[in-house]
Amino acid sequence: MTIRSEKAVLQVSFSKEKLEALKFYLGEKDSTIEKELQDHVKGVYEKYVPAPTRRYL
Repeated sequence: MTIRSEKAVLQVSFSKEKLEALKFYLGEKDSTIEKELQDHVKGVYEKYVPAPTRRYL
C-alpha cells in the first residue's frame, strides 16, 4: 500500500550572487541546491518530529 502525501513548496530568500556560486560548486559535486535542501529539511524533520508521530505522517 502506497500512501501519497501532498507536497508543500518552501521559499527562501538568499543572495543571488551567493546562490550562483553555490549552484556552480554543487554542480562540480553532481548535486543541486534542491537536493541538498531536501536532505537538510528531512534531517531537521527527523530531529524534531518524534518517531511515533512520523509513523502516522
